[in-house]
This record gives sequence, structure tokens and C-alpha cells, in this order.
Amino acid sequence: MLRFGYGTADFPKLRNQNLWYQDRTAFIRVLENTVYYPVFLRPRRFGKSLWLSTLASYYDLAQAEAFERLFGDLDIGRNPTPLHNQYFVLRWDFSNVAAYGDLTQIMQSLFNHINIRIGGFCSQYRQWIRDEIKIDDSDALASFQSLVEAVQNSNGKLYLLIDEYDNFANELAFSDTSEAVDRFNALTQTDGLLKSLFNIIKGMVGTGTLDRVFITGVSPMLLADITSGFNIAQDITHRVEYHDLCGFTENEIATILRQVTDECGLGAAQYDDALDTMRRFYNGYTFNEDATTRLYNPTLALYFLDHVRRTCKYPNEMLDVNLSLDQAKLEYMARRAGGEQFLFDLAPHGGAVGVPNIIHSFHLRDMMDMRADNITYRSLLYYLGILTLNGYLPEQGLRLEIPNLVTRGLYFQQIRRFTLPDAQHIQKVTEGARRWRWRGEPQFLCEFVEQNFLKTFSNRDYVQFSEQTVKIIFMAYLYDDLNYLLRSELEVGRGYDDVVMTVRPASRLRGMLDLLIEFKYVSLAEAKLDGATARSLSREQIMALPAVQTALAQAHAQLNRYAPQLRAIIGPDQRLRSFIVLALGFERILPIVVEA
Repeated sequence: MLRFGYGTADFPKLRNQNLWYQDRTAFIRVLENTVYYPVFLRPRRFGKSLWLSTLASYYDLAQAEAFERLFGDLDIGRNPTPLHNQYFVLRWDFSNVAAYGDLTQIMQSLFNHINIRIGGFCSQYRQWIRDEIKIDDSDALASFQSLVEAVQNSNGKLYLLIDEYDNFANELAFSDTSEAVDRFNALTQTDGLLKSLFNIIKGMVGTGTLDRVFITGVSPMLLADITSGFNIAQDITHRVEYHDLCGFTENEIATILRQVTDECGLGAAQYDDALDTMRRFYNGYTFNEDATTRLYNPTLALYFLDHVRRTCKYPNEMLDVNLSLDQAKLEYMARRAGGEQFLFDLAPHGGAVGVPNIIHSFHLRDMMDMRADNITYRSLLYYLGILTLNGYLPEQGLRLEIPNLVTRGLYFQQIRRFTLPDAQHIQKVTEGARRWRWRGEPQFLCEFVEQNFLKTFSNRDYVQFSEQTVKIIFMAYLYDDLNYLLRSELEVGRGYDDVVMTVRPASRLRGMLDLLIEFKYVSLAEAKLDGATARSLSREQIMALPAVQTALAQAHAQLNRYAPQLRAIIGPDQRLRSFIVLALGFERILPIVVEA
């Protein structure tokens, strides 16, 4: 029976407990022959720590007796390199370093972490290390130097693994306080602790004893600062040959999902639906413009697979709690860079921005001066996994878009936070969404949007109000990944629906409606009205306007074409209801329930 190690980044644990492991060990051979000091960046929860654990097990001389058990049936075990189990391995994880307190406290937290890991190293290798390793509580850099000297005197080689090298520095940068920025600068300046640490690492490499270093992280914010001290580092983040070093491909997901659904006794239709759901929610990441496959977020994919294996049904929440930090960073980016409109531009299906290139390193000062149209801003969203590469935009360069529905859900949540200032507003939107989804009554939510959202934004000239803006607001307010699969611009026949919300299979018995919504926007100029007149008109008077009549005729024709085909796609359990939402300038929102 399959078992998954969801949230487990411990390679020996996965192998010893016979938990499922997607073999990535062929990369060990590639790296060993080409790169000595790689830096590899990927978004949070993307499998970087498991990769370092795999490297540690492969090269650790203390795990030599376990080699066949851990690697025997894997690619690298069937054809190992001469260097397997030939190193002393030291591993640091900077996500364990506190980013709070004053500079002295942060430095001590880093020292404590390094010293604790050195203490563990001493215990692990006591039978191989002849010299005493002196641990200096007040200077972990001296402790590290003592360790390297002891390894050298033992005629050994050291492999240093640094996980989340940028974590506590990123936390300082995202805290958005002058004190935190001052502490960040003090850590990375010429004689700062981090620069000194990487200077020493380079110096130890020069002795020949520190033979290899592998560094992982999320963003390149520190690269510009540390590589002046560790300028031998090789950034492999954007190299196409390492594109799928972490993350799962479509073929890998399809194969393991088939095993899960077979164990549950689920049929072909349920398998197809599960694969389509995983694809929409978790797939979509591309880290090189020449890559031929997109990647699934591995943590979220395992979350889904493990839940299906245990319960034979989908999880209630597709947006796993592990992304809460990503939500906080998106909120910070929107607030600091004035990126509210950026959220509206990107949230719809097909929403994208361009950049001439992805910045490979930048300083904190670049981040402090970011705007939503700035290449640094967009590059950082890419590194965080909030945007991903997908082709090119004419005259703009690389195309960046939201990778999947889980990430789009973060955007929708941020739009809700941005547009709903208090509990009363949230309660009204919740009530309006409930009435629409369960009763097919859109009036309450449409009146709320007209009375609140339109009035709030009518005087903000930086918002390019359009049919798309209206659509995004309603998508954000109606979004419910617990019960619905929300799709925008779904291809049906030869056309594209504006918004389709189909009830997820596990929620069908709850009695909610499938929703097909077509949005139309008529500007005041098209209607030949001013704002005051538009506000004074009755619903009947608005519906009689020639420009409105034309827009409604188009909407009805589209719905008449889409609805029958969509019913066939959903199947016999469908409860499809069709709606038109008409926006008249900044002033009015009118819902129309379309008869079946």
C-alpha cells in the first residue's frame, strides 16, 4: 500500500519507512561532474530541503553501511559515482535563525545555530576526527574554522550544505521597518556577519578541505551581497538542465495518482477528474523559458495525494496552510509597491505582465524602491512562486503569469482584504455569495458591489476600470475552493465563458448550483450619460438603453451557445444556472438571471 511522507524533508526517513519517493538522484551525477559550489533558488515548500537531505545521505561517510538500503533501487544506486560516502557532511539551515530582536540577538541566534550543528557534527564523526573541535559560543566563525582544520588533519574532505540561506534576511527585509532594514544592512555590509561568514567559507574552500558547497534559498536578495565574498558560487537556478531538480512533472503526477485511485477502487472518470483538479490547482511552474514541461508544487501535490489515499476523496481545502507566508508576502508587495491595480491586472485567466529579463541578484535597496511596473518587483514575485514564466509578450519580453488556482486564490484573498475594510463588509459579501451559490440570487451581492466597491474606486484614477475589473471583484467574492472549481475563460466549443463555477464532486450532495456568469461593461460614453444621470435611472430605464440592449444581446447569445455544451461537460448531476452581470460605468451593477 502506498504511503506518502507529506511535509517530510528527511530522505533516510522516507526510504527506511518505505514512503513514496520520486527519484531525483540522477541529478547527483550531473552536479558532481559539472558544479562544485551551486546556488539553487526555488519558492517555499518546493522540495529544496529534501534534496539537501538526499545529498547528505549520498555523500556522508557515516552512512556508508546504509547505502544499498537507501539508494540501491534508485538511479544513482544502480550506477554510483566514486565519491559516494566519501565526505564529512555539515549542514546549516538558516530558517532556524531568528529574525527578531536587535542586531546582537540576531547574530547570536546565527552563532547558536552554527554551533549546534557543529556539536552534532562532532558527535556524528567522533570515530573519524582525531583533533578536538573547539566550539566558541561567542564566535561561531571560529568554531567553523576549527572544524575545517580538524577535518583537514583527519585527511578528509568536507561537504557544506546551506539550506534557506536567505530566510532570516528575507524576514528582516519583509518586516518593513527602518530598524529591520538597518539590521539587514549591518549584516551584509563589508564587515557584516553574513559577508564575513561567506568570506570564511571561500577561504576554507581555498585550503582544499572544504571541497563542495550546495546553497538553497528562495530569493536572490542576498546573492549580490554574499557573492562578493563568495564569488566562486555558481547560480544554477535558471539552467534548463536543473529545471525539474525539485517539483513534479505531469507524467510523474499522472503515474502516482493512477496508483492512488486504483487502490481506492476509483474509476477512469474519477481519475481523470482528480488529475484535472490537481493540474488546475498545483501545476504551472516554469523556471526557464526553454523548459518543455511545467512543474507541480510538490508539497501541495503530496498533500492532495495523501488525503485521497487515506480517505478516497478530495481534501476540503485545496489552499494548504503552508502557503500562509506567501499570502503575507503578497500583501506586503501590494502595499509597499502600490500594487493594488497589479492584483486586478493579473488575477484573471490570461492576466500577465512582461519583463525584459529575470534579475538574477539584487540588493535590499532595490527592493525598498520597487514599483509594480519595476523589473525587480516582478522578478521577486517570480522567485516567490507568485508568478511564473510562460512564453513571451510582444514588445515586453518574458511573460509572467499566475501559475495555478491555488496561487490565484492568494490573489483573490488579497483583493478581498484590500476591498473589504471591516467585519461588516466581509459578512455582507459572505451572505451575498451564499445566496448566489445556493439560491441563484445575485441581487444582494451585486447591490453590495455597486454601493461599496464602485463608490470606493470611482475617484481613484489609477484603477483602469473595465469589464475585467468587475469580473475580478466578483470572482474574488465568490471564490470558494472548498466547494467549487472556479474557471475563467473556459473554452467551450468555439467560444470562452467569462466565469464558470462548477461544484466539486465531493460537494454535489450539498445542493449548491453550478454557475455560468457572463460580464458586460458599458461605459458612460457608450451610453451617452453622465454619472449623475446613470445613478438616477431605474433598472428598467437602464435596460432600455440602446448600448445596454446591444451588450445584453451579445451576452444572451453567448450564454445560449455555452450553456448546453457546459451541461454536457458537467454531466447528469449538473445544476447549472446562467447569469449576466452588467456594469454601467462606475455607477451601476445590474444582475440578470437567464432562464434555462
